[in-house]
Amino acid sequence: MFTHTCTACERTQLIFMSQVTGVSGSGDDAAATFNCWCGATQSTGLPLFGRTAQTRVAA
Repeated sequence: MFTHTCTACERTQLIFMSQVTGVSGSGDDAAATFNCWCGATQSTGLPLFGRTAQTRVAA
């Protein structure tokens, strides 16, 4: 799970893995596509291998 600020509703929400609709990536970076609680499709970059990014990843 991770937090994300939605571009549609502008709320910071906790996003669960059950909301994720796709993941892609290469090298040290990945991108997740998911549905916000408001129903808007969103995407964000996710850090791999313990690197930090703007999105916070919860263990």
